[in-house]
Amino acid sequence: MKIDIVLFGGLGFLLLVGALYLASVFVSKSDLSERAKRILHYAGFATVIIACILMFDWYSKTYLAQLAS
Repeated sequence: MKIDIVLFGGLGFLLLVGALYLASVFVSKSDLSERAKRILHYAGFATVIIACILMFDWYSKTYLAQLAS
């Protein structure tokens, strides 16, 4: 597997988690209801899970393509 893919994926993941952390801090300090805050936090957590799944799918497709060639 090319190291560039791992570096780009890792950097993108770290940027996503950082952005979601800042959004979480902003939501926590907002005047939204507790229910809305909880839903937004769950949505951010789901985004991280989906990003992990997509990143590993990208890694596996690239690895299998390199094995085939």
